[in-house]
Amino acid sequence: MLDRLSKAFRRYLNINRLINTKTDLKTVLKTVLWALFSSAVLVLIPVLFLINMFIFTKLTFLISLCLLLMLLIWVYLYFMIYYKLLLIYVPELEKVNTRPARFFEMIVTQMLFLSVGIAVLIALF
Repeated sequence: MLDRLSKAFRRYLNINRLINTKTDLKTVLKTVLWALFSSAVLVLIPVLFLINMFIFTKLTFLISLCLLLMLLIWVYLYFMIYYKLLLIYVPELEKVNTRPARFFEMIVTQMLFLSVGIAVLIALF
């Protein structure tokens, strides 16, 4: 298992190095900002609906879990949109399989947000 993680991390580093050589700061900044904006817009309406549901005090814990789930969905959407836009802005990357890098970054970020979210939920409830 540790060997598979090591190979996956090495593959991620190689793909990330290849992506970094083909992109510049302007392209990455434009891609990151557009991916943040579009993923936030997609998740905004369900999140606002869930926040308005906090008037039901008996469902507070369940609604908090749903908000945590929406945060994880937002991370997924962000990375999917980011890599799609990166492939659009940098056509040379179409030959590169960015799927391992995308999923590695997505899983690491989701695990970080999940651990922080669980810690916050434990502290509140």
